[in-house]
Amino acid sequence: MRRAVLVFLFFAAVVVSRRPDVLFNAQFWAEDGKIWYADAYNLGVILPFLHPAAGYFDTFPRLAALVGLLLPFGIVPLMFNCVAILFQVFPAQILLSSRCKEWGSVNARALFAFLYLALPNSQEMHANITNTQWRLALLVLMMLFARPSRSPRWNAFDLLILALSALSGPFIIFIAPIAAVLSWSEPRNLQRRTFLVISSLGAMIQGLALLFTGGEQRVVQTVRAATPSLLIQILAKQIFLAALVGRRTLAGISFESGPAWIIAIIAVCVGMAIECYVLLKAPPVWKAFILFSFCILGVSLAFPMTKSPQWPTLLASGGIRYWFFPMLAFMASVVWMLHGRNPAIVRALGTALLLLMVYGIVQDWGHPRPVDFHFSDYVRKFSELPPGSTLFIPINPAGWTMQLMKH
Repeated sequence: MRRAVLVFLFFAAVVVSRRPDVLFNAQFWAEDGKIWYADAYNLGVILPFLHPAAGYFDTFPRLAALVGLLLPFGIVPLMFNCVAILFQVFPAQILLSSRCKEWGSVNARALFAFLYLALPNSQEMHANITNTQWRLALLVLMMLFARPSRSPRWNAFDLLILALSALSGPFIIFIAPIAAVLSWSEPRNLQRRTFLVISSLGAMIQGLALLFTGGEQRVVQTVRAATPSLLIQILAKQIFLAALVGRRTLAGISFESGPAWIIAIIAVCVGMAIECYVLLKAPPVWKAFILFSFCILGVSLAFPMTKSPQWPTLLASGGIRYWFFPMLAFMASVVWMLHGRNPAIVRALGTALLLLMVYGIVQDWGHPRPVDFHFSDYVRKFSELPPGSTLFIPINPAGWTMQLMKH
């Protein structure tokens, strides 16, 4: 237990070191304030849970917002950030547990855990409640392949995480088929069957929500401007090269033509060849992770929540959530290349790419600091308002506001 606590504290320190203001100058971020907390405060306990956001249900951040209502307004952003850090660390912590031996040796899992926490080109994902749904999906993938715990409490924890993930984001739609395959492979395993039932129900709920509410937000009045050239540039700049040399190194570089275009083509060809090799040679857990990541990338490119024209915007949008799983899958593939059973040339290439990743990690270690809107000043203003008054509070990213009607 002492070792687990020390590992957790180390991982939490890694997360905080990338943007210390999440603890020392906590502010609301995007949907954390504009939707989750504002809806909980303005609409009450029940009604927010009935409203899909971006086409699907987001139960976890709405539960966090309910807890926030019990706390003084001034410390709610700090509470949000602490919960987000907790769930950002959980995947790395569980990956190092004895339950995740299917993911490889302790050394390989420790390396992957660090790369996950040090992921370049990922500032939008850092320490906020809104993007915890991506962490929950990663946790569920790990638990699907983890060995059942001897402790009923840990098994109950697995089911709780699965239920939260199923009702927080659309990822369960792609997790359910994996759960089905695993249940079919072990028909007598009660935990596998339970995972299948919960994930199937979650996939049905989120699928219906997307069918009836998601299209109008994701399709109407959007122009994707999708071309093969843009696809190559996006894959190179935002995934393969970003994982290797970092977002900051690539800032201002155009990959439309010239030597940069050649580099982009080479990066995509090499990156895809590596992932195809891992798909052919690696154990099922790695194959499932890569396939899941491909599905998430495909849907993200097909239905992105960005301004029109969407693909040119995606090419310029570094550090956003859409690159999280694809980059992580590429890093996982590089880690698996170091396995002793691979040919020497594969291990050598993996080592070279890993050393290059160190450069990218250093380049992108410190995330950009958000604007300081002096949240404490608005806390004081809100406390002085008479009931029925409305206050608009600026939040990050700059240009967003949170609207609260004083009770």
